[in-house]
Amino acid sequence: SDAKVVGQIQAIFEQDWQAQALLAQDKPVPALPDAPPTAPPQGNYLVASPRAYNPAGVLESQAELPRLLAGAKRRVRVQVMDYAPLSFGPERSRPFYAVIDNALRGAAARGVQIELMVANWNTKKPDIAWLKSLALVPNVQIKVVTI
Repeated sequence: SDAKVVGQIQAIFEQDWQAQALLAQDKPVPALPDAPPTAPPQGNYLVASPRAYNPAGVLESQAELPRLLAGAKRRVRVQVMDYAPLSFGPERSRPFYAVIDNALRGAAARGVQIELMVANWNTKKPDIAWLKSLALVPNVQIKVVTI
């Protein structure tokens, strides 16, 4: 339900707010206890990462998004601020991380229509190259919006 999703967003906001207060004091942010859901999610629900900082009831996006994409039949709509199959590594490195990108491409290859909306700051290097590559895949449409 919408109330459930709003509650999940509020819980993540509170967790992130408290974490930033600790980081501002040069204190470590403790991981939250792992609280997997007792039943498979139904209806609308929120996913987020990293799992170690997800409040109870919020599934890990790195596992759930590929699972959902693998089960998609007709259309997937994705709206993100930035998109590139890169992670954040030590010393400002950006290691390759293709889990979500591979899942999107796999769904498109099965005939699922992928609609991806990204913010205009994705039009710089290296992100634009990844978007251009994804846009070449049949069944993928990408829209860039100005924020």
